Amino acid sequence: ERVLEWASEGSGEAVWRAEVLSEEEERRVLREWNETGREWSESESDSENESESEWSASGELLHEVVAQQAARTPERVAVESGAEVASYEELERRGNQLGRYLRERGVRAEERVGILVERGVEMVAGLLGIMKAGGAYVPLDPHYPQQRLAFMLEDAGCSVLLTQKHLLETLPAHTAQVVCLDDEHEAIAAQSCEPLPALQQPDNLAYVIYTSGSTGVPKGVAITHRSAAVLLQWAHETFTDEHLAGVLASTSICFDLSVFELFAPLSRGGKIILAENALQLPQLGDAGPITLVNTVPSAMTELVRAGGIPDSVRVVNLAGEALPQSLVEQIYKHEQVAEVWNLYGPSEDTTYSTAALMDKGLAGTPSIGRPITNTEVYILDEYLQPAPLGAAGQLYLSGDGLARGYLNRPELTAEKFVPHPFSLRGGERMYATGDRARYLRDGEIEYLGRIDYQVKIRGFRIELGEIEAALLEQAAVREAVVVAADEPSGGKRLVAYLVWEQEAEALSVEELRATLRERLPEHMIPAAFVFLVEMPLSPNGKINRRALPEPESSGRALHEYVGPRDGVEEQLVSIWEELLAARPIGVRDSFFELGGHSLLTVRLMSRIKQQMGKSLPLAAIFEGGTIEQLARLINRDEALADWSPLVKLRDGGSARPFFLVHPVGGNVLSYASLVNHLGRERGYYGLQARGLMEGQTPLSRIDEMVAEYLAALRAVQPEGPYLLGGWSMGGVVAFEMARQLTAQREQVELLALIDSKLPLGERVVEDTASLLFEFALDLGLVPEAIEISREAFLSLNPDEQLSHAFMLAKELKALPLELSFEQFQRLFDVFRHNRRAMLEYAPEKYTGRITLLKASDALALNSAASQPDDALLSTAQDNGRAATVELYRDWNELAAEGVELQLVPGTHYTIMREPNVARLAGRLQAYIDNGR
Repeated sequence: ERVLEWASEGSGEAVWRAEVLSEEEERRVLREWNETGREWSESESDSENESESEWSASGELLHEVVAQQAARTPERVAVESGAEVASYEELERRGNQLGRYLRERGVRAEERVGILVERGVEMVAGLLGIMKAGGAYVPLDPHYPQQRLAFMLEDAGCSVLLTQKHLLETLPAHTAQVVCLDDEHEAIAAQSCEPLPALQQPDNLAYVIYTSGSTGVPKGVAITHRSAAVLLQWAHETFTDEHLAGVLASTSICFDLSVFELFAPLSRGGKIILAENALQLPQLGDAGPITLVNTVPSAMTELVRAGGIPDSVRVVNLAGEALPQSLVEQIYKHEQVAEVWNLYGPSEDTTYSTAALMDKGLAGTPSIGRPITNTEVYILDEYLQPAPLGAAGQLYLSGDGLARGYLNRPELTAEKFVPHPFSLRGGERMYATGDRARYLRDGEIEYLGRIDYQVKIRGFRIELGEIEAALLEQAAVREAVVVAADEPSGGKRLVAYLVWEQEAEALSVEELRATLRERLPEHMIPAAFVFLVEMPLSPNGKINRRALPEPESSGRALHEYVGPRDGVEEQLVSIWEELLAARPIGVRDSFFELGGHSLLTVRLMSRIKQQMGKSLPLAAIFEGGTIEQLARLINRDEALADWSPLVKLRDGGSARPFFLVHPVGGNVLSYASLVNHLGRERGYYGLQARGLMEGQTPLSRIDEMVAEYLAALRAVQPEGPYLLGGWSMGGVVAFEMARQLTAQREQVELLALIDSKLPLGERVVEDTASLLFEFALDLGLVPEAIEISREAFLSLNPDEQLSHAFMLAKELKALPLELSFEQFQRLFDVFRHNRRAMLEYAPEKYTGRITLLKASDALALNSAASQPDDALLSTAQDNGRAATVELYRDWNELAAEGVELQLVPGTHYTIMREPNVARLAGRLQAYIDNGR
């Protein structure tokens, strides 16, 4: 309504400027939910009576915050690393001495200093010493490849490098001055331990952390002291002295979680307990009490499973990955844990940007909360307009925590740090995170995954994070990762990697799929599931997607694997494994669950014909969805005699089934997408034409088809009321089926005709050329794509015409390459017989009601028309609208109870393809549920 009101004002502005949000909504998302600012006065920061709990970040330098705490609590233990312990006084002394030593080597404000050392007290003193000298630290990991270290040293322009003697040989060639902390220990210790006067201001660099780049080249994120102080301010407001009394510092200093782990406790009088990684926590029994653990969900999952959370832990901070509620519940089972926080934030906004204190017993996916102190969050569309509540958009961050930008990457900085369109002060920036999120009604933010995790499979745009979230809602699933894996055919398929909860009862693949289908469309259901004991992790504890095993070489479905038991099953297994790129495949695995789709169905039947000499209709895959079932079809001695026009498109609940009649091509595969969008409370059956199977003769009269189809229908549902429908010619045949059923005093509850036209007054076409042109359109070729003119085509004899049409369809990829000429002939023969049957059909009056779902062809018509009258027809100016009214009248004259017309998006062909088929299914579902 707001968009229409805006448009009616006739401002002449671009559509993207439409005012989607009300004034109240806009005020809420732009202002109210971003009221996180805190004004810092000079008196606050200069107060000599300032208590530990009232610390203020006003204009502070990171190392000076630690120095102030050291002055308050000099005797307290600041760092513990195994047997090595350092007090605040000692840490401050070593930092000051190193700072003076580095100044003698030319380190000044903005100077980048590399640090490549083992984890220990010397590492912490090294970070403080670099900042005390005036420089910014650039963390380097001894386990990084030399090529990466070389790039970082050169890109950062490090003038000095702090390291240790035994690590020298790991270094690549570089130009920095080397300060070897152990070799030069005596010279450093000879320096004065008095505090150094600061050379830098809060807007000078504190550190540069390198993160992975989308181009494969690391990029340095430049963080100032002011930005880091914002993080510490939030930490002081959020956590008590008791919470920060003993903090596990297990994250590499090359990752930004370490900034919280080191400087939040050191600025509050707490102790750092250093460890190589979070999984080492159970082995730290001799360390002082650990009160806070700050790590990623995947590492915490392992700690929970191993029973590795000490009784002293009061707070658990989780960040860096999506947090499942099941993990929250497991953590809270440790009764001593009082708080579990879900934290979100990129390195570009100084570690954390939003925070949510998790409650017990919540349903669904945990939110990432609200922005922290002096941080603003905006969820915007592609035009940087605020997204409405509940609508997904890209998450943007602003505030005092923003990084200066990317070191030496002005073009990337300009791309990611954009002008702030909602700033009240002007000149501010926002950071485009590349994350998708949405606002919930209470102002909490729901994380929806990465924008760059969006993939496109068979024309569908898919957010992998959405599938992962759906999987993690299952109590049995502890961890879930979904990737788009390559197929040998050049396409892609979805593969889900799962780790089960240790105490939960594992689900079967069938149960997983059924549960996912309740939330996701069919094209988002993974084709393969791989079950792992644990996820591969990267050095910072996050899931390493690149290290995930190939689907065919690891875990498989949880039902029992049954191998081939005879030659037919063995041949089918070989064909399936090649087409589906999955190994091993058992005879009870489902073709569609393994990633099969309509195009692969054509290839499958072609391979069976080529390699096994057996011709099966394409719809046989619905009846033979497993190798075991398909082998049974192939082994039938009287396969043609056993043939039935009835094809089970999908199983369902106990509600009455819905029957769909084939279009003019005779096949029911065209309904696969439609059925996948319909409800699960009933079964769906297709009625396929004779002639698709080798040796069959197509039927040429609609009454013959109806007699055969009604017999098959009654075998499933002996008596009414019936639900019938069909697309194109299928609607015409369904109409005659309904007419005969009502004449036999059976009830037809729904007759749904999908863009079906009565060919009244059309002549019967006999020449091959004209039929082939129609057939080409039915295959999806547009007239402009057919290079040969109709006249030139007519000059060819019928065999040449058929051959030319076959080659053209292959070249234009309207047919799979595996389809043989004989199969093409058979498809065309069925098309020709069905076309003739429809043209010769003389419909009679039907006593019931018709629901007509008409392709709108983008016409300007109402979505649901009442009965058109002469006035409507006379005012219809374009042929499309007149054709719609004419179609309505043709059917209305035959239906005693009238016609209900419903327009659906798309053309005659595109209404059965994504995304239109989903909308068609939505309209059709309402009629199926309500009978009309």
